[in-house]
Amino acid sequence: MVQSGCIKEQVSFYEEVADKLSAFRQDSRPLLAKIKNVDRRMGISPRKYLINVIDPFTVYNLFNAYARTSNFQNRQHYMSELKSELAIKAPVPTDLKGISIRSAGPPTFYRTSVKNRRVSAAQQKEDIENLWLLFEAARVLESDDTNKARQTFMNAYDVVLKIPGLKWSLTNGLSWLNLQRYVSLSEYNRRFIQGQRQPVFEKVAALLDNNPPNGGDYLELCDDCLNAVQSEKVPYSSLQDMSYHAWESHGGSVPDASMSDTEPSSNRDSLADDAGVGSNTSVPSDDGTGEKRDGAAPTEATNPRVQEIFEMMTRRHGSPNVILHGAPGTGKTTMAKQIAAKIIRVPDVAALAEDDFRFDFVQFHPSYDYTDFVEGIRPVKAVDSRSGFELRPGVFMRFINKARKDPERKYVFVIDEINRGNISEIFGELFFSIDPGYRGLKGKVKTQYANLHDDNDKKSSSNADKDDSNDWFYIPENVYIIATMNDIDRSVDTFDFAMRRRFRFVPISVEDSKVMLSGAQIGQAEAFMDKVNDEIKVSGLGSGYCIGASYFVNMAQGEETARELWKNELKPLLIEYQRIMPESDGARTLQDFEEKEDQEVDSVEPLPE
Repeated sequence: MVQSGCIKEQVSFYEEVADKLSAFRQDSRPLLAKIKNVDRRMGISPRKYLINVIDPFTVYNLFNAYARTSNFQNRQHYMSELKSELAIKAPVPTDLKGISIRSAGPPTFYRTSVKNRRVSAAQQKEDIENLWLLFEAARVLESDDTNKARQTFMNAYDVVLKIPGLKWSLTNGLSWLNLQRYVSLSEYNRRFIQGQRQPVFEKVAALLDNNPPNGGDYLELCDDCLNAVQSEKVPYSSLQDMSYHAWESHGGSVPDASMSDTEPSSNRDSLADDAGVGSNTSVPSDDGTGEKRDGAAPTEATNPRVQEIFEMMTRRHGSPNVILHGAPGTGKTTMAKQIAAKIIRVPDVAALAEDDFRFDFVQFHPSYDYTDFVEGIRPVKAVDSRSGFELRPGVFMRFINKARKDPERKYVFVIDEINRGNISEIFGELFFSIDPGYRGLKGKVKTQYANLHDDNDKKSSSNADKDDSNDWFYIPENVYIIATMNDIDRSVDTFDFAMRRRFRFVPISVEDSKVMLSGAQIGQAEAFMDKVNDEIKVSGLGSGYCIGASYFVNMAQGEETARELWKNELKPLLIEYQRIMPESDGARTLQDFEEKEDQEVDSVEPLPE
């Protein structure tokens, strides 16, 4: 059982946060400013999804979701900064076990998009007002459990439950306000309650078989759970103690982001615009193909194919190595990171930066080689300030060494633009180990520099461990590799056929990429995209030369005109395409289209005098 002191810390801190938030009921703008102050001190990039007001449940979710992993340090760090900003006197809990978090979905409780379409600011503010009304009703009910207070709570609850995507997560938010009064019906707790097989929980378990309960059923459920723990008929001293046991019963790890606390992310943006949170990992924009301009960040709406590829990689006898390939601007890198987030069980792309221990990202290029990737001799500065050389592991070897020490958890390595590097030179003897059929010790190889490994590193405690010494290198079964490549990139003429056998190639089409588009001008952007791609196909170039949706994101959102997009991005790209087929009918087709389009955009949007 959790020590009473730990529960007391949790209850005191979370309730004092609620007390402090109440002061911002009439005007939440100062509260939002304080959140931004915390973010700056934490090194968190601006959260582009936030508007000029905020609700209390979203505030709780920002620090609860800051580290949706089994490591609580980031979460406690954020809570410490928030404690200072809000002048909270209660200590930050030293133990966060049992406190529910959203296992999926965006950081906000108010809607930001529905079916990949952005909602209006007026709708967002209406959601925020309704969330504040529920917050007030819940606080009143804690101290004044009357029929009137209950009815007010139930009405407010039922209104908020209609916000797309919240589902069971609404009960998580209520539990944060008062850990001893409101039950969190997270995936963990639902499974735990349904598995109790005790008469006192039979009625409660029956309410969890279908969709989230309405306000009346939820209050009845809370009452039943409270009566159970207070009657001593169950071995839990409080609701929070029960939640801790639920957490422990599932191994103390965060639920898979695909679990059903929220609606599927294809219906709501994951909105991980703050993907640089506390990260030392270099993550290039979009596909790394150069197609995404400054300010043209694709929305993080999840492509429906992400779930398909995730299942293909993680099912029994699936493929742990995949290459996403397609035309420029189709969001391959974004998809790779979204798949990685699902595999390592973090809720969104932003959380990858927080869990960079189990996620890494590199981008290949023509000068990238074995010493960068696996290991090699590097210049170093000795203690006596004299220069020297020593063997240093590359980025992939460092990553694999971490994964080998942590076999119970999954690790994901993303290689952007894999075909821009010399694959044979970069991977070397790892061609053998990377094969899905040769994961683990059966795929062990000696690296080119094995004879230079420190003798101390080669020692092992038993004969059985000798195969695991630093003389040998292998890729453990808990490592997944996701790569991206452009079909039209000719910086490397051929892709090694030995490597082709070791990866599952997954095509990403320009149609797949349209999920990135949202905004008031989405219809015009899609029509322009189709128009340009139709001309590319007529010219004789293959579908690999079509242009993906990331080029059209700003136009869809009304931040870029068709003329600006055409003059700055699309026309220069088509000119480059013409160099592939000089003096051909296809080139002349594109030239004619350019001239026609120049006239059309200038007639609609004439140049300023």
